[in-house]
Amino acid sequence: MANINITDPPSVSVTPTGNSAAPTQAAINLQNSATQASQREFDLCVGMISDVGHGNSNRNYGDKVGIYSGVVARQQSGDAWSFNPLLAIAQDVQSDFNGQVIEVDLANYFANRGETPGVGGMGQPLSLGISVTGSGDYRNNAAIAVYQPIPTQFNRGVCVVSGIAQAAFCDYSSATTSVAIEGSHSYGIDTNNMSSGKPLRLKNGLGIWSRDAANSTDLQIMAVDGTNNLILGQSCTNAIIYTHFLPAFDNTFVCGGPSNRWSTIYAANGTINTSDPTLKTDVADVPSAIDTIMAIKPKTYRWKSGGYDLVDVEEEQLVHAVEWHDTQEELIEEVNGRHVLTKRSGKRAEPAYDNVPLFDSRGNPIVDDPLPGTRGQMEPSKESHPRTIRVPRMEMRKVSVKKQVERPGRRTHWGFMAPDVKSAVDKLGLDFGGYVRDENGIEHLRYDELIPIAWKGIQELIAENRSLRERIEQLEKRKA
Repeated sequence: MANINITDPPSVSVTPTGNSAAPTQAAINLQNSATQASQREFDLCVGMISDVGHGNSNRNYGDKVGIYSGVVARQQSGDAWSFNPLLAIAQDVQSDFNGQVIEVDLANYFANRGETPGVGGMGQPLSLGISVTGSGDYRNNAAIAVYQPIPTQFNRGVCVVSGIAQAAFCDYSSATTSVAIEGSHSYGIDTNNMSSGKPLRLKNGLGIWSRDAANSTDLQIMAVDGTNNLILGQSCTNAIIYTHFLPAFDNTFVCGGPSNRWSTIYAANGTINTSDPTLKTDVADVPSAIDTIMAIKPKTYRWKSGGYDLVDVEEEQLVHAVEWHDTQEELIEEVNGRHVLTKRSGKRAEPAYDNVPLFDSRGNPIVDDPLPGTRGQMEPSKESHPRTIRVPRMEMRKVSVKKQVERPGRRTHWGFMAPDVKSAVDKLGLDFGGYVRDENGIEHLRYDELIPIAWKGIQELIAENRSLRERIEQLEKRKA
């Protein structure tokens, strides 16, 4: 029951404290000055103790509200604010003064809430510092906006100082973009002053993407797959390294594999293999190599598969549908020393979503009571509403994708057959690390380990040639 009821009262001409730029009319005028140096002072004190309404069949609309402010903007209305607080900090204020426009004090003396997020991230019952809800048939610019024409009015937009247990910012929605960083910034995200922890953590399989040069396709540049392999440049043309590319530990990791081979390796200089004798053991001379060399027959050949080409092909895929929306962008430009606000119209393609009903494990639709922030509307709906979830709208469409296409070998190569090398070396009764057979049964050769065999054979031929020359010289001397 209202103790005071004022309906369409005569307006009082006032000069609001801190805002005297234009004449103002008020239904109730309350202007005071502080008088107590050591006590708290309230210009308007409103208090209520809520202890009725629980269990009432009409509980959904038995809200208890300390202060309610409602404005209805109708035809020919000027700009409207439902609530407009102001704190004007004068030039002569003390340097240690602390000022807050609004302090929201949520004192929960009952139990922890929100430890486990419910559907949509908000498990009931709720205890929220600020709840932004809305109703109507059309979208709004923003739920919360920092809108100040002076570019450097605030040092920081939103600050979370302390008192947060799990996450400073959570987004449980299905918005097209969770965080859109637009405008001109030196840094999009800056973790320079972060003292510890992980600046960025991604769910397995979700990578880091970059826009291509044509601004038409997203390219995955980094990800970790289901077997914890780091993938670089999965959908990019090339991966270019601008510094040394080093393994974390010496003589530990393999570059490539039996089924993941490099097609061609280019280098300004040859590969460098460690050959310090202090790092080797069981050193022995290579046995006679002439017979081994003669047993290995060089061959010419062409590869059945000369490699794979990444080609762009179009194929029908189930992809996220898009909707085109008219947009109007506001730009602030400096013209002749003045900041001028201009507007630019255009169209923007946004991923399309549909709201579909949400069901429980038994197949029954889940029905919710109205959310707390919607109960103070002028004409609230008194019916419960089904809970829905926002899901991407999918459609079949031709898209350009990169696919591996095998190409046959074209050039003629000179080399050896691995079984021939193994058979020849086995006759020496020695292990030969230049022959490798992988777990798939594919045979390989380390061609650099064939050099000592050829070198030993050359030495034997040189020694034999010298011996023959000495014998010829001796025969010539005898004839003389």
